[in-house]
Amino acid sequence: MSEQNENGDQGGVLTLVGIGPGAHEFISPAGLDAIRDCDMVVGYRTYMLLVRSLIKDKEVVKTGMTEEISRARAAVHAARDGKKVVVVSSGDAGVYGMGPMVYSGLGGQLAFHMGAFLTAADNDLAVLP
Repeated sequence: MSEQNENGDQGGVLTLVGIGPGAHEFISPAGLDAIRDCDMVVGYRTYMLLVRSLIKDKEVVKTGMTEEISRARAAVHAARDGKKVVVVSSGDAGVYGMGPMVYSGLGGQLAFHMGAFLTAADNDLAVLP
């Protein structure tokens, strides 16, 4: 667990992982490492099914459609308590996903990581003749 910061938070880490179009081979190596190294995974129920083999031993928070704000809050709260938290999102989490919502809830007090992940469009372009 990390040291306490000036706000009394434990200083965990929050990482957004885009799962691309859903198959594991489209998750970046950095995303797979983040999932492997985290304490908790937060995500939309359907996306969590797509990564279920990767999160068997993790604390899991999954919600339904239209519950993005509660997912973001759960992730930020757990990270403030010192956990390494991954939020999974489809495609590239920063293009169309949880990136902006999670980031806006941080208040600049936590380590936040979001890599470049594959959008569905990237995948489609890769298979065009």
